[in-house]
Amino acid sequence: MSVEARSRSRSRGKKYKGIIVEWRGDKGFGFVQGDEFNKDIFFLGSELPLELQDSAKGQIINQCVEYDVFSVPGGTR
Repeated sequence: MSVEARSRSRSRGKKYKGIIVEWRGDKGFGFVQGDEFNKDIFFLGSELPLELQDSAKGQIINQCVEYDVFSVPGGTR
């Protein structure tokens, strides 16, 4: 399964691996924790694989995921 944060140009960078540590389904976003970064990485619910988008919080937390990282105004996503 893969969480992929894509830039507007759809370019792909290095893939990172991490674990979903927080999911706020009511708000439509969550955070991934990876070994490569000092802070958690934000992601939108629409970036989740389709099979996880409607899952309960307990099924999303602790999922191992692969993701791209890019900077956007106001932070890293």
